[in-house]
Amino acid sequence: VWKVVVNSAIQGNIGNYYSRCFACVWEKTPVNIVELILQNSGQNAMPVLADNGQMVGLVGWHDLLHVAEERAVEKISSSTASAEYKPGSWDSETVLIIGSKLLVLPNEPLSTVIPPRPPITAYENSGILDCAKKMRKHQISQLPVVSADGSLKGLLTDRDLLHAYLELG
Repeated sequence: VWKVVVNSAIQGNIGNYYSRCFACVWEKTPVNIVELILQNSGQNAMPVLADNGQMVGLVGWHDLLHVAEERAVEKISSSTASAEYKPGSWDSETVLIIGSKLLVLPNEPLSTVIPPRPPITAYENSGILDCAKKMRKHQISQLPVVSADGSLKGLLTDRDLLHAYLELG
């Protein structure tokens, strides 16, 4: 998406294209619950809010994978086939062992496991082309949109850029 938008001469700002309906997470939410919220929201990342409601960072799938613990799990299934008892007969048993690994996230507050880092943001009146360049430079698929005073207003995704390109390009 970035290549197409960056290489275009698209004009206009993001005001009509960013989403104003999105999920956020509190910095003290347990990490395993953050994963559920992220999964159910359909987003790749979510703004992280402090106690005062200010955005202190973003958390995404990449962050969660870095703090997940890998656990091996084995499931044993067996079945016995026995013949009628005859002298010298043997009973046989079939055993199936299935091994798998699970990723387990800690049940600890997000801010203690994944330290917040300042997010890369866009302003409500930022240009579409400028946002696409910023997303390409930082290899990100979404930008939090903030007002002049820094309050969170929405999220601009690469899909939003594609919508703007199709409409204006």
